Amino acid sequence: MIFGDGILQLAWILSAKQEESRIRDLLVAAFGSPIQTNEDWETFDDGRIFLRKDKPEVLASSNILVPYKEKNF
Repeated sequence: MIFGDGILQLAWILSAKQEESRIRDLLVAAFGSPIQTNEDWETFDDGRIFLRKDKPEVLASSNILVPYKEKNF
């Protein structure tokens, strides 16, 4: 977890490669289809939630970090 300006800005939830499709299904159920997809990432919830595929994890970011992630996705 990363805090900035006294609030949580970024959190990683580690998973396993074999959990990827189950996690994707849960993210789609919660947030709808991904808004962006590439071979390493799928982005949900207006750029706040990411399914990372190269290293199995879910990344949740604050609204403050959305523009940075969009620029570097």
